[in-house]
Amino acid sequence: MENGGRFVDSDLWKKITEKDRSVPLVAQQEAAKGLREEDLRDLLKRLESDSAEEQYAALGMFLQAIHGHNGFLGPLLPQLQEKATQLAAGWTIETPPPPSDKDAVFRWTNARFTGNVPPDVPVRAYYLLAAIDRDSAAQFLISHFDYEGLSTYEREQVIHDLAELCSHDKNKSSETALRRLIAIAEKGEREATKAAAYLIGRQFLRRNEVEKITQNWRTSPPDELSPSAVPDFIALLPRFAGREEELTKHANEWTKTKSIASLNRLYWDFIGQLPEGTPLGPLLAILGAPNWWENHPNVYNFSSDEGSALQVHLNTDGTIGGLGLK
Repeated sequence: MENGGRFVDSDLWKKITEKDRSVPLVAQQEAAKGLREEDLRDLLKRLESDSAEEQYAALGMFLQAIHGHNGFLGPLLPQLQEKATQLAAGWTIETPPPPSDKDAVFRWTNARFTGNVPPDVPVRAYYLLAAIDRDSAAQFLISHFDYEGLSTYEREQVIHDLAELCSHDKNKSSETALRRLIAIAEKGEREATKAAAYLIGRQFLRRNEVEKITQNWRTSPPDELSPSAVPDFIALLPRFAGREEELTKHANEWTKTKSIASLNRLYWDFIGQLPEGTPLGPLLAILGAPNWWENHPNVYNFSSDEGSALQVHLNTDGTIGGLGLK
């Protein structure tokens, strides 16, 4: 701080603890990067405060200091990790109002948007723990929450937080979190489909790997072309006439491999030419069932094993409203 003063004696710290919305985030980030060891130790003491506002603000500064690669943090990390774990122990997942109660949903959302809610110290402490050590955060999630005793919303939140601890960069990913996601999907535990969606959607595992480990509880029939699939699709547009052999080859390749190359060939040679209002049935006969791990009203996704997908939007009458690769 300027003139050798301590950060906890500054006007900026006072404003942060008072949740002064005039303080720009960039000012907090710059201050966190410049904190000295004595400032960090002062903030560590604030985590023992009786004031939730001070605890919350101190946790936030530590988060910014970690993201800003503050060089003085290293010696304090073991203490900080221990304290974050202790504070996170009070975490309970708050379930939002049901969507049917629109007034309650508005009040709930608006309160969080405006910051008009008490400081949630345990949640911020957990995110600090995750920023310090992802594997420790995963172990905390697994031990802290009784997964089977949670509501659907709460289980989905835990799955989301586990997925946030995973990464394609093995140096940043939590093996504990990934193993737990895989276990939920493989054993068919509650919300197993949601866990599978993260594994596939974020490409932590290939689609065929997830389908293999989930085959014991999934009821999806294997994709195969029916005898009428190709003739029914060819009949959709006059320009397709005489191309039965070509379509059969592409469709069989897609059914067997689910590769992006086979999906691209089907899209550019056939599917992409379908106009709005085309019946959905012939398309499903060629592509098979949409993604079993996703459930979006009026939107069907057909993912390749490499992650890229064909997305089909439906009209209110169930016909094709639009489609494209994503």
